[in-house]
Amino acid sequence: MIKNGDVMKSVYGVVLVALLSPLTACDQKQKSTDHLLLFTEADAEVEPGTVRVIVSADYMRMDSGENAEGYILLDRKQKVIYSVDRTNRQIITISDSGKELKPTVDLKLSEIKVDSTQDMPAIGGKKPQHYQYKSGDELCYESMSIKGLLPGYVQAMQEYNLILARDSVGALTSLPADLRNGCDMARHTFAPNRHLQHGTPVVLWHKGVFVNTLVDYKENYKADKLLFELPKDYQTTSITELRSGAAGKFIQ
Repeated sequence: MIKNGDVMKSVYGVVLVALLSPLTACDQKQKSTDHLLLFTEADAEVEPGTVRVIVSADYMRMDSGENAEGYILLDRKQKVIYSVDRTNRQIITISDSGKELKPTVDLKLSEIKVDSTQDMPAIGGKKPQHYQYKSGDELCYESMSIKGLLPGYVQAMQEYNLILARDSVGALTSLPADLRNGCDMARHTFAPNRHLQHGTPVVLWHKGVFVNTLVDYKENYKADKLLFELPKDYQTTSITELRSGAAGKFIQ
């Protein structure tokens, strides 16, 4: 559950963790471009949970830890997202459609650089900057971001968000106009990466809705290649087949 004051506590908490945690200490003997990030995610209805993100040059994996019941794998070369369900031994795939992301209406997107981080200590030698993202007069969400921190993660997330955004176009066009919201359309379809233009968000939030907090990271991380492999004997279907009902037994 999100409580009043949690956002700023998250901001200062992540700074302290980043400064003191052994994970963030760079291993000078280790030569790797992989990244490991640990987040806590909370929304208005659910207790906070942990999300682990592992990024390599070819893949990005997201899960809840070593004993996760499932995980999401982005194949960066093939531009395919795999959602792996270990309980049901199933995999759903989302491929990059290549669709153009151009809104039919002016979403009136803007952002505000907030001067609220002058007294904050640095993370990785860089200070976070507070931004607010709007659609018209509506505040969509906010971030505390650090430019130049974990660039591999930023690039991988941009690729991941773009695939999901292109996949969402069809559903959005079938949504009645009176149910469309500028913030939602921007965040999920037409401008999913605008906050990532400012680097890694150490905190990403919408007051009273959600808070995502980076609680630890390792920039020079040597990822186990087995984490980027898919199960060989799982039933696989595409999100397109799932929506059309062509997946048959899979969706029952």
